[in-house]
Amino acid sequence: MNKLPEKIGKYEIVGVAGKGAMGIVYIGHDPYVDRKVAIKVSLNNDTGEILLDDSLAADNHRRFFNEAKAAGILDHPNIIKVYEAGDANGQDYIAIEFIEDADTLRSFRKKENLLPVKQLLHYIRQCAEALDYAHSKGITHRDIKPANLLLTKEGDVKIADFGIAVRKAHDKTSDIKGFGSPLYMSPEQASGDKITHHTDIFSLGVVLYELLTGVHPFQANTMPALFKNIVSQDPDPLSEHRSDLPPSLDRVIRKALQKKPEERYQTCAEFAADLAEVEVELETFGEDLSDDQKLELLSTLKFFETFSEHEVEEILEQGEWEVYATGSMILNEGEQDRSFYIIVSGNASVLRMNKELSTLGEGDCFGEMAWLLGGKRTASIKAITKTVVLRLKEPMADWASLSCQMRINKTIQKVLMERLDNLSQRYVMVMN
Repeated sequence: MNKLPEKIGKYEIVGVAGKGAMGIVYIGHDPYVDRKVAIKVSLNNDTGEILLDDSLAADNHRRFFNEAKAAGILDHPNIIKVYEAGDANGQDYIAIEFIEDADTLRSFRKKENLLPVKQLLHYIRQCAEALDYAHSKGITHRDIKPANLLLTKEGDVKIADFGIAVRKAHDKTSDIKGFGSPLYMSPEQASGDKITHHTDIFSLGVVLYELLTGVHPFQANTMPALFKNIVSQDPDPLSEHRSDLPPSLDRVIRKALQKKPEERYQTCAEFAADLAEVEVELETFGEDLSDDQKLELLSTLKFFETFSEHEVEEILEQGEWEVYATGSMILNEGEQDRSFYIIVSGNASVLRMNKELSTLGEGDCFGEMAWLLGGKRTASIKAITKTVVLRLKEPMADWASLSCQMRINKTIQKVLMERLDNLSQRYVMVMN
């Protein structure tokens, strides 16, 4: 690849933000307003060189300026801003909003790395609201997928890449090659039918399903089979993959993924409103789960990954299911309490003398030293979000089988070793 250019247009190039199938994104500096920008330019996929004269150049040119014209008329906090598009010495470029330390929702597609449900719903609701705004301006994105949904350090999401968007008022995108990622296509895209804003609703529904379950709703081994599933197959209910989700969320998913556009949500505003209702419902859901549902939920936690089903049943039978509201104290520094806790859902802060030391999430435990050895609590635990815990009060020797005791001891030893290792790494960083 060519060395880093000094300038593109008026922008000083200071680094590389990333590279994709269609181009490279540089980190630039706008000297006139003193801000960082992201500069997108085309690449030749075969050589990695910047396109100057290639058979792909015409199509890439249309994509670039379609993105500039589509996103350029949009001004929404959850849509990447386009500042300028131009030609610098025969090279197309777009200057867009730069997101510091950006990640995308693509990082959270696997079962072992799913986001907390409420956090995910917050992101998807923001996407729905942003798409509703775009649709009101006559813009259909056509390529909604996790990789195009950027996350900011402030905890928000921004929709990117309007390269194949349809502009209702003046559309010439039919000449642009490419129709979005096959995994997130709507039935009408897969069938080659007329595209409306309803295609974005379907694609966002696919994203939500996948990020909730870690499973694609229309998974297949071949492209023809994938298209067939998208067009004709209904996805499994969410409950077949997770038992900790309210039924209302399944209904939202089913409506977003209806095969016929007229049977889906008619606007993304309706989609967003239903997601907001589910967010409220999640505040109380989970307090009245059946024992079977609790067992299934516990079995998914990392704390229990080496336990047999019978051993998890022993712990569930002995434990107490407790729910703590956002901001409430679960235990306090200095108190005498020999309980041991495992976080089932939610997040909590570890505090000492009112200073946060670390945070805990689903599958983490706390209170193990007091449970095993007695003594006063050396730290406080405060719920950051609504937090559900399994609390064990009695010493395990009084109720647990020998195999269960060995499993608990081994797991706690592993937790303590990981914490010691993390502490050592932090110490080394401070010393350096």
